[in-house]
Amino acid sequence: MREKKVTLLDMGILLLFLTVLVSSFYFLWNKNKAVRGKAVVVIDSAQGQQVYPLETDARYFIEGPLGTTRVCVKNNVVFFEDSPCPEKTCIYHAPIGSGGQWAACLPNQVMIHIESHEQKLDAISE
Repeated sequence: MREKKVTLLDMGILLLFLTVLVSSFYFLWNKNKAVRGKAVVVIDSAQGQQVYPLETDARYFIEGPLGTTRVCVKNNVVFFEDSPCPEKTCIYHAPIGSGGQWAACLPNQVMIHIESHEQKLDAISE
């Protein structure tokens, strides 16, 4: 029977495979680490779902069945700034900024909520 020898090419392929494997785990671990603790604004509408950072001040224009709803992110809170709905109840809703909080403009079918890995308790029952 013939004896099999490990060649330099075999060692190179093994080293390349191990390098790719280790670097993949490293990048995946750091990606998840960067997302942890950061709150994001999730806007659901007829257009689909959009995700934005809560820490970046911005205005977003979301199209709904009644027209354009303006959502504002400012000072780590988000709120409805303007909407074509008849009652304007969504505009009077308090700004939201903690994980798990939400607000909605039902007539224009736009919902905003905060997602965070560090959600605060809003009530404690005994």
